[in-house]
Amino acid sequence: MKKVTLFLILCLLTMFQAHAVLKEKNLANTLGVLRGELEQTYRQEKIRLDRFERLNMEQHTNLISIMQKSDQIALMLYSQNSDFTFDMAYACQAATEQYRNLSLYHLPYSKIKTKLSEEIARYDKLIKALQSIPPRILPNGEYAKLPDSVKSKLPSMVLDTSKISLFLLDEQGLKDREACLNYATKIKENYQKMLDIIVKDEGHYKRVTKRVKELNDYAMGRYSAIQKNIFINRGENYFTLLKGFRFRYMMAKRDVDDKYKPLKAVSEWRGPVVMGISLFMLFYILLASFLSYATMRWFLPKKLKSKYISDTQRPIFTLFIGVAIFAISIMIARIFVKQNFVIMAIDLMITFAWLMAAILVSLLIRLKDNEIRAGVRTYTPFLGMAFIVIIFRIILIPNNLVNLIYPPLLLIFTIWQIIVLKRKIGHLPDSDMIYSVISLIAMMGACVASWLGFVLMAVEIMIWWTIQLAAIQTITCFYDLAKMYEAKKLIKKIAAEKHGNKFNENTDTQKLFKKLRPQMAKGEFISKTWLYDFVYKALIPIAAVTSVPLSIYFAAGIFEMSSFCIKIFLYPFVDKPGIIQLSLFKICIVLELFFLFRYINYAIRSFYQMFRKRKTDRAIYQNNTTLGNNIISFIVWGIFTITSLILLQVPGSGISIVFAGLATGLGFAMKDLLENFVYGLSLMTGRLRVGDYIVCDGTEGKVESINYQSTQIVTIDGSVIAFQNTTLFSKNFQNLTRNHGYVRIKIPVSVAYGSNINHVRESLTSALQPLMSRNGKPVVEPKYGFNIVFNDFGESSVNLIIICWVLAEEKFSFIPQVNEVVYNTLNELSIQIPFPQRDIHIHHHDA
Repeated sequence: MKKVTLFLILCLLTMFQAHAVLKEKNLANTLGVLRGELEQTYRQEKIRLDRFERLNMEQHTNLISIMQKSDQIALMLYSQNSDFTFDMAYACQAATEQYRNLSLYHLPYSKIKTKLSEEIARYDKLIKALQSIPPRILPNGEYAKLPDSVKSKLPSMVLDTSKISLFLLDEQGLKDREACLNYATKIKENYQKMLDIIVKDEGHYKRVTKRVKELNDYAMGRYSAIQKNIFINRGENYFTLLKGFRFRYMMAKRDVDDKYKPLKAVSEWRGPVVMGISLFMLFYILLASFLSYATMRWFLPKKLKSKYISDTQRPIFTLFIGVAIFAISIMIARIFVKQNFVIMAIDLMITFAWLMAAILVSLLIRLKDNEIRAGVRTYTPFLGMAFIVIIFRIILIPNNLVNLIYPPLLLIFTIWQIIVLKRKIGHLPDSDMIYSVISLIAMMGACVASWLGFVLMAVEIMIWWTIQLAAIQTITCFYDLAKMYEAKKLIKKIAAEKHGNKFNENTDTQKLFKKLRPQMAKGEFISKTWLYDFVYKALIPIAAVTSVPLSIYFAAGIFEMSSFCIKIFLYPFVDKPGIIQLSLFKICIVLELFFLFRYINYAIRSFYQMFRKRKTDRAIYQNNTTLGNNIISFIVWGIFTITSLILLQVPGSGISIVFAGLATGLGFAMKDLLENFVYGLSLMTGRLRVGDYIVCDGTEGKVESINYQSTQIVTIDGSVIAFQNTTLFSKNFQNLTRNHGYVRIKIPVSVAYGSNINHVRESLTSALQPLMSRNGKPVVEPKYGFNIVFNDFGESSVNLIIICWVLAEEKFSFIPQVNEVVYNTLNELSIQIPFPQRDIHIHHHDA
């Protein structure tokens, strides 16, 4: 239907040619050109008309088919027993799907009729214009004679018979005019014929649409009843049902007989077909099992199996291959199947098989050898119960039978799930422990709902969490693959670029990862990691958020409630016109935008820091990027906020009023905050940088962060102190590393009187040279080095001072190293280091 409609529309749109004549040198030339144009148009239009008639006949046949199908759906829909919820849902879905397809794909009849009418009117005027050219053609087809009154007014040269052709068409002109009239008339008749066909088809389409719409309206009413039965109108609880078990059993038996007992007329939905689809599925399960075993046993190379598939993984991998082969096999078989019941059953089994395959692949990739069997066993009870629910849906099991057997089955599988979790949960990763517990909660919730009488709701819960679990397992698998890629590939790529020849394949990856991972998290290698960061920070979280509504949407399809689900997500549960509008769909979009803008903020800031670092030769902490980072964050999150407010339909006037009210009401209360904000901007412009060492109010430490209200420093002993920005200015803080990354230190040295000062200076300078750098990184400013000067004459020693400029971050560990080197050097040179001494003399007096 869709293809025929599209081709028919394309055919009609290309039929109207752009032929025309412009002002030629005379009327005769114009008629000649017009004749050629009309002749070409007529030939092309004849071909298109034949194609149009063929396609229109196909569409007409499709309309008849739709009418017949709507009659079939009407019989199916109006004959359904309300107690057969699965059957009713299937019939309603058929009605709504037919209405949706018919609404999406149809000819724009009004537009085509207007265009055809315009073309008919145009050709009608063209025909009249051709007929009015002298000699004018009368209605009877004869040429009109020139009246005497007209002849008397013509110039004498025109009355000359030899020159009459100057006024009347010559012989060739008459032939051209005759041909033009013939072609224009035929083209007009063709357009009129198409217009009559379109008008007729429009009437058919309106009648079909009206019929299909009636079915859709009735189906929507039945949907509403099904939804109430699922969520509101609960049935008898199972304990009450057990009291009348014999009666309930007889009702279920009657429904089964009515549902599956063969009739004289052959039906696609009764006994033999149901048994046939069971044998069909069993055959393909056995075929998939044999092929998966053969693949693992004979077809997979031994090297591949020994290298990538352990003995523990082999049974699970065989199971995965079997599930995949089963899904592919029935997908191929579906191509050759015509029965509606079999198609419906195959579609459901394909869906469940791929959900199973997704979960198995995730477990195979993520779990270790000692975890994988525990993981499969942990999810087996839930997936087994989900498979039973799919079987219920496939065979369209009656409600009375569902109410009778589903609650106890669900209780058995829930107890099985509890037993498995108590034994295996300690052997699983944290993520799978969480998913297993949620699976148990879902089963317990479904079990309680079914025993309370909400059996259909219990079915819906099981289907929803099955789809959601497959989605979460897939997302978790991608997350773990990203982490593996980071730890094994990306970290080596960064290390190879950073360390060059010093890096090789034997380098300890674990140490590399611990060393470079914090730098990667800060975005210092953004040029190499931007794509990985996009997947890790944006794409995976967005997929996780999106999976929730999608899982609910697909789960709603079990009772054909997809349209209802869309309405729920789009329904504004908070709808204040002119203030705000909230719906589940908009909340999901805002969350997805949050993760996207978070990545954008991170990426732009990281690229900005990278360019600043490349632009200057200073150390990273000497580049003042605080202000730039804050401006980037302000712009990015500002755009996010504005986008979110627009999405939530918060009016611009409302936003302005809110900000104006806040500014007025909080202006006086925010005096100190505004002062800190202004001083913070002043600090960020360059007076202070993250990484600078400062002294403020007797406290010395390293600047860790600068924001609009306070500056945080880490002191020598590791304490964290936050100074208000106004305090830094009022206390006149001292920036020890304002112009470079080095601070000057003075280390006193004392030697005994009589020591050779020049020898001491040379020896100490030579001994201190190894401390100039560490791991290739200069610790002492090479420009100044070590400078040892004579300070003063002490009470018992000559006092010297070692002066040098040391990296601020190395200062506190550097001074003890210098003292140690000085002591060892003086001790080796046997140069005495004076220290206070006292001589005590004891006098003895005789009594």
